[in-house]
Amino acid sequence: MDRPDFRRLRAAIDAVDSVFVSALAKRATLSRKIGALKKRGGGAVIDEKRKKQLIAARVSKGKKKGLSPLLVREVFEAVHKDSVKIQKRV
Repeated sequence: MDRPDFRRLRAAIDAVDSVFVSALAKRATLSRKIGALKKRGGGAVIDEKRKKQLIAARVSKGKKKGLSPLLVREVFEAVHKDSVKIQKRV
């Protein structure tokens, strides 16, 4: 289907995806900075307590916005895993 309403909605999805990718890039930059601070301060890269709190908070916020808890959990598990990789490379 290539009607104007589909094109408009798909363009809106593309715009949201662009914001999402930009937010992930900004988060990666922040993860690098945190990794550098942890390295200087001798802190551990992985903080399981923080990870659990972060994911629980994101799942809760997602639920309030009508999102699948499984989706939100999987997304943030992947984001956190990437953040750990970034911090380990610093």
